[in-house]
Amino acid sequence: MPTFAELVARLGTLVILPALAGVGLTLITLILLDERRMVIGAFAVQSVLVGLLHTRVLAAQLAGIKMLVGLLAALVLYTTAHQCAALDFAAGAQPGAGGWRDSAVLRRLPFRVFAAILAMVLGAQLYARMTPALPGIEGPVLQAAALLVCLGLLSVGLTSEPLKTGCGLLSILQGFGIFYAAVEPALAVIWMMAAVDLAVAVAVSYLARMQPAAEPDGSAV
Repeated sequence: MPTFAELVARLGTLVILPALAGVGLTLITLILLDERRMVIGAFAVQSVLVGLLHTRVLAAQLAGIKMLVGLLAALVLYTTAHQCAALDFAAGAQPGAGGWRDSAVLRRLPFRVFAAILAMVLGAQLYARMTPALPGIEGPVLQAAALLVCLGLLSVGLTSEPLKTGCGLLSILQGFGIFYAAVEPALAVIWMMAAVDLAVAVAVSYLARMQPAAEPDGSAV
């Protein structure tokens, strides 16, 4: 029976390209949708994929820690989203607002798709600039880190909803974590960044609870 670290290491070796594609899809979901639980679910999947990508720059045990921290942050955000949904429903908000069928989401879709394309172009430029500086990182891993930073920034800029903003901030930290792990894979730094991720999740959850219930549209654009 393989240990958790051995399983993470094997999967990281086998699915590096699918993990890159999956990270791109989850980031697009964060940008296009506003429904809290769908966004947080996408972030949870993203955390697993980012953990697998970390196996290319960290020991399997440390990559497993990064994965578990991301899942724990997603759990904190999801618990808060469930509580906020109950408050919104009690206040008369429409269930499922922010999903694919929401008319407000459909109106904003063309602009968000265009913005996402521009962010991916920026990510490609960042990848081209970082490749000579970080020759020890494989191409797909570096591409995923660039996408996490650029699309995460876009996700933060497109919304004022705390939980979605938190997912964007955590995505930026995940991308930065990949960059930094290739430079300084020290255990103390890994734990410090894990503490920062959890602190962001807790702070965002607190802000979400303080936000008035039943706001029909928490997006900036």
